[in-house]
Amino acid sequence: MLTFIQDVRYGWRMLQKNPGFATVAIITLAVGIGANVAIFSYVDELWLHPLPVPHPDRVVRIFTSNPSSKGEIEQGYSSYPDFEYLRGNAKTLSGVALHEGRGAMLDTGAENKLVTAAVISDNFFDVLQPQPAVGRLFSESEFQSGGGPRIVLSYPFWQRQYNGDLSIAGKTIILDRQHVTVTGVLPRSFRGTEAMLVRDVWIPISTWKQLIGVEQRLTLRGSRDYELFGRLQDSASLSQAQAELAGISTQLASAYPESNTGRKITVIPESHARADVIVKFGLILLGVAALVLLIACSNVASLLIARTEYRRHEIATRIALGATRIRIICQMLTETMMLALVGAAAAIWVGNTLLHALPRLMPQMTFSVGVDAYLSSRGLIVAVLVTVGSMLVFGLVPAVLASRTVLADTFRQRTETARVRSVVRSVLVVGQVALSLVLVVCTGLLTRSLLHALGMDPGFNAHQQMLVIDFVPETGKRDSDVNYVREARRRIEALPGAGPTTVAMRIPFGLSGGGATHKVFVPGSLASTDPQGTTINFDPVADNFFGVLGTRILRGRPIDARDIQTKAHVVVVNQQMASRFWPDDDPINKRVRL
Repeated sequence: MLTFIQDVRYGWRMLQKNPGFATVAIITLAVGIGANVAIFSYVDELWLHPLPVPHPDRVVRIFTSNPSSKGEIEQGYSSYPDFEYLRGNAKTLSGVALHEGRGAMLDTGAENKLVTAAVISDNFFDVLQPQPAVGRLFSESEFQSGGGPRIVLSYPFWQRQYNGDLSIAGKTIILDRQHVTVTGVLPRSFRGTEAMLVRDVWIPISTWKQLIGVEQRLTLRGSRDYELFGRLQDSASLSQAQAELAGISTQLASAYPESNTGRKITVIPESHARADVIVKFGLILLGVAALVLLIACSNVASLLIARTEYRRHEIATRIALGATRIRIICQMLTETMMLALVGAAAAIWVGNTLLHALPRLMPQMTFSVGVDAYLSSRGLIVAVLVTVGSMLVFGLVPAVLASRTVLADTFRQRTETARVRSVVRSVLVVGQVALSLVLVVCTGLLTRSLLHALGMDPGFNAHQQMLVIDFVPETGKRDSDVNYVREARRRIEALPGAGPTTVAMRIPFGLSGGGATHKVFVPGSLASTDPQGTTINFDPVADNFFGVLGTRILRGRPIDARDIQTKAHVVVVNQQMASRFWPDDDPINKRVRL
């Protein structure tokens, strides 16, 4: 121990004598290790870390396969009636919960803004059991006794919209033109069950019914828009749950052949379901960080070798006074580790700064992207391990070379030592150049892809000034809704400076209605031989939709006011659908059945 203390004191004096070298080495290590700490913490906290709920290993995802002509999609969504059936019949699960991504309009008093909503079953928090950061989370039992609409806020939305107001619980906000009560705020660590998107508000389905009315949709077995989650019973295993759900899928197919024939229900751990989505992207990020770290360590190793050459006379003197090679190596490694520790401390600051800066560097969007990460305990452990490992690997070679210094009475021996150092430096330089070229090539490819994406034709005029109004008719009656929309359009078009208007359920790159699908049958088409039909995306639109957006019609004509008035059975298809169903024919005047 006394020897180690002496090495530390001596190393500290040597670093003080060479502040330039120490500063460059520390900055290099701080950048290399800090990037690794930030990226690992980002990947770990957002994707790899288990859900912050009790016993996350017992939480599972439940999928219903979707057979089609393109092949079976095993991890498909489920219908609400299937969810209800599973709740009542799955004995290996202590609870089954439901989740669907939607959009809602928030009235802030100064403006209306679109927020992302997680529509969940009333028992969602009973099943997953997260702990609130503020207030409380609603439970299914409180909806059975009635009461007004209520919601829960996500942590980022609470900070962004309400500045972290600790008294938010119990307050009323206006959502979709109705007053709803905020019961609490989810913890910062609970970002939901999606890989990237952090939902702003969490709405129980009982509240969602009061906001927009979805009773009819909840009875449709063909409406498969819901993600299902479950929690295993303490005495049940994953294989037992899978066997039971396989039997339930057979029961559903027998009872409801039109909607459930050929569909299989599978269950997998929740952590695996999330990892399947982002593991490749996470590995790419970690790989880039590793390359940056290797380059940084190579630079530090080169600095250490150059410094060893500068200290050759000092080391030779110590050898002449009786210092052994092991003693020289220990001294040099001690100095290297002192550099590494200071660099690691700076790296933790750099990594934490990067994590805090990342959300502010993201472009402004109408929804929250899951980039809100923070330095975790596992991130700190990785910082220490990376520091120690990298310095042992890249600090050992300079230390060994220093221990091979000989007294300067033999020119031949000095030449051999210099030749070894030259070879090591050459290897390090070649490695640095190779790694740097990899990063440069990757950066060039990424930049080219980004420029290509920015220059892509989105299919409409994205450069014109356009106002998008999101509204929900209050009447709920079809004829009254049509008259409401017609009158709204007439008044808007009469405003000074206003142009033509149109109506659609989905807008380009919008959040609301993004999952609208339909089954289509095309007589005589090889692409539509599936007896259950082929699933396509659709968008109900009014007249002048393509004219307002500036979308070109390649063949035929757009939908016009006459089609709306006569309730004509007409559709406009895109190039992808035309190529899929009529690859060698003209799609104009062809018939499809919905």
